[in-house]
Amino acid sequence: MTDNEPLSEGKQTLLRALESIEEAEQDMDAEVSFLAVVYEIHSRTEKGNIAHSGGWNHSDAPDWVISAMLRRTADAIDNSPYLDEDEE
Repeated sequence: MTDNEPLSEGKQTLLRALESIEEAEQDMDAEVSFLAVVYEIHSRTEKGNIAHSGGWNHSDAPDWVISAMLRRTADAIDNSPYLDEDEE
């Protein structure tokens, strides 16, 4: 990626998350202990099929901590008042 290319929405979201982390660290005078990032990528092949790839990365943490973080995220999405009916 060159300096002139706009960032994808996913990368912009990641940068906003980093800004939020920095603010929280400053407010609490502490550092992030654990972090998990989940991603999904979609593209269309030349034949018109949809290809996708995804994965996740996380900091060195006990499995139960990462599981709890992912569960909390899923619960927040499930209980979001902002979900459209079509997304449920």
